[in-house]
Amino acid sequence: PFEQGADRESLDSRYPTVAEVVRGLGFRTAAFSANPFIFRRGRGLDRGFIRFEDDLSSAGAMALSTFYGRNFERSVLKRFFLEDSPMRKRAPDINRAVLKWIGRNREIPFFVILNYFDAHSPFLPPQPYRTRFAGSRSADQSRRFHPECALA
Repeated sequence: PFEQGADRESLDSRYPTVAEVVRGLGFRTAAFSANPFIFRRGRGLDRGFIRFEDDLSSAGAMALSTFYGRNFERSVLKRFFLEDSPMRKRAPDINRAVLKWIGRNREIPFFVILNYFDAHSPFLPPQPYRTRFAGSRSADQSRRFHPECALA
């Protein structure tokens, strides 16, 4: 990451991305990201993708991505122990969008990246898994949103 700038605020253009290379070979390219903090268009990670969905186009998501929006989200979510980040896009939503995209132009090969956010805090598995392997107190704690973890 330090060679091409991915560890900084934005990817630089010294080296081609995999998406740029395979697009040049005639592949359809797409990326579907549920990570509003890292894997997003504003960091230059959309290079080479014909389609890049990073779900930051809604007014609410754009407001929350600002300095003041992140501070508001952090203080409100922490204070009221809301379950989840309002910016989170779930894996089933990503999967639906990807499968719909793949279904178009099936005769053309494709390259696609899926970036899920479900593996990050808060961990919100569906029932019965939410309480199956933990006592009710620890299962309840796993539902709490920890903005400092999401922004790390």
